Amino acid sequence: MIIDDAKEIFTRLADVSGASLSEDHNSLKINGTKINNNDTLRRLKELNTTLSALGGGAVLVVGATSGNCDISDLDASDIADEKIWLSINKPNKNGSYYFFTIEGLKIALTNASFIQDAHNIFISCDFDPFASYSAWYLPWEKSAPYKIPEWSGFDNPLKITRDLTATGKIPNDLRPWLLYHAPEYSSNVLELWKVKSCRKLCYAIPSEIETQGDAIFACSKGDRLRKIEFHSDSENPWYDAFDVVHDCAIWLYSSKQESESKHSFLNCHLSLEWNDSTLWPDKDKITTALTNARQAYSLHLKGVSKEYFAQLVGLKKTLQDDVDRFHNNVQKLTNALWRDFIIALAVAVIKFSPKDTNFSHSAVIIIVTIILIYVSVSLIVMLYSNAKFIKITKLNREKWHKRLYGFIEENEYQELVTKPLEKAINTYKDVRAVVFMLYVLILLFLLNMIVPIDLNLKFYLDIYNRIFLWLFAVSCG
Repeated sequence: MIIDDAKEIFTRLADVSGASLSEDHNSLKINGTKINNNDTLRRLKELNTTLSALGGGAVLVVGATSGNCDISDLDASDIADEKIWLSINKPNKNGSYYFFTIEGLKIALTNASFIQDAHNIFISCDFDPFASYSAWYLPWEKSAPYKIPEWSGFDNPLKITRDLTATGKIPNDLRPWLLYHAPEYSSNVLELWKVKSCRKLCYAIPSEIETQGDAIFACSKGDRLRKIEFHSDSENPWYDAFDVVHDCAIWLYSSKQESESKHSFLNCHLSLEWNDSTLWPDKDKITTALTNARQAYSLHLKGVSKEYFAQLVGLKKTLQDDVDRFHNNVQKLTNALWRDFIIALAVAVIKFSPKDTNFSHSAVIIIVTIILIYVSVSLIVMLYSNAKFIKITKLNREKWHKRLYGFIEENEYQELVTKPLEKAINTYKDVRAVVFMLYVLILLFLLNMIVPIDLNLKFYLDIYNRIFLWLFAVSCG
C-alpha cells in the first residue's frame, strides 16, 4: 500500500505547474514541484523508511532556498511555497532493481550496465511474472518463484554478425533478451520487454548491420546481398515479429558448435525471400526463411545440402515456367476470341449490306459457312491442345516428383508446387468457361445467317449444340 500511495503522490507532485518527472534504474526525480502539506510529507517519510529497509534507498529533498533537507525532521511549513527538487534513490542491491513507472523501465532497458547486472527487476504494477535467461520481472513485494540457472551455452553474436554501425548495436550476450519463463497472461510490462528484446535480437540475425545516414540496414548474404531497411520507432512490427525472431535467435545461438553454419543457411534464405522493399523485420518472410533454413541445415547434416539448393532452385524455375504457360494460354484464349469476334462482325456487315453490292446471297452463305467452320475448328484445336498440355504437365509432375524431389515432404511439396499450379489451372478454366460461352454466341449468330429462321431452326440449333458440346468435351479431355 505504501508503494501505491507513493505513486499517487508522485503523480500529484508531477502535476504541479512547471514540475517534471523522470526515472531510470537508479532514481526517480521530480524537479520544480511544491510540498505544501504534512500529509504528503508524512507519506514520503513512510516511503523513505520502506526504501531503507529494502536495502539503502532514500528520499532526498532539496529546496530552492533551504537546500538539502533532512526528511525525518522536516515539516511542511519549513518549505512552504518553495520549489522542491525531490529525488528517490532506489535500493539497488545484489542485482535487484525497483521501478515506480513503466517509462522508467523502458529507459533502463537501453542501459547496458543495468541489463548485465540485473537479476530481479521489480515494477510497481500488477502483472504476471516472467523471466529472461538472466533476470526475473516481478511486481513489488513479490519474490521469484525459483532461481534462474546459470546458462553459458549461447554463442556470442559478435563473433558471427558484423557490426558496421560503429555504435555497438549487436548484443554480446543474448541471455537478457531470450524468454526463459513465459507468463500465463500478457501485460504492459511483457509487451514492452518483447519490443526491446525483438529490437536487440534483430541485430544478431543478419550477416551484417550497417547504417546510411539515419537509416539502419540488415544485410543478408546468399547468392546475392540483400540490404533491408529497419522499421522506424513504431513498436507494432517489433512486437508482432517477436515470436519468430526469438525462435531464430534460439535456433542460431543455442549451440556454439554450429552457429556459423546455421547463420549462413538462414541468411541465404532471407536473401531469397526478401525480393521487395518490405522493411525489417517482417514476420511472414522470416518465418518462411527459418523453415527453409532448418530443412536445409537438416540436410546439410546428411551431406546433401548442395544438391538440395540446386534442386530447389530448379523446382522454383520449373514452377514459374508452368505458371507463365498457363498465363499465356489465358491470353491466347482472349486474343482468339477478339479475333473471331471481329471476323464474325465483318461477315455480318457483308450479310446485311445494301442489296446493290457485288455479293450474291449464295456467295454470302458460302463465306459464312467457311467462317463458321474456321471458328469452330480454331476453338476446338485451341481447347484440345491446352487440355493436353494440362494433362501432360500433371503426368510429368507426378512422374518426377519422387525421383527429383523426394527429399521434400509431401505437405511442403503441396504448398510449394501443387497448390500454386492448381490456382493457375483454375484461373485458366474460369476464363475458358467464359470464352466458350461467348464463342457459342458467335457461332449461333453465324449459323443463324445460314439457316433460315423458320420452324426447323430449333431442330438445327439443337443438333448443332449437341455436336459442339460433344466436341468441347472431347477437346477438354
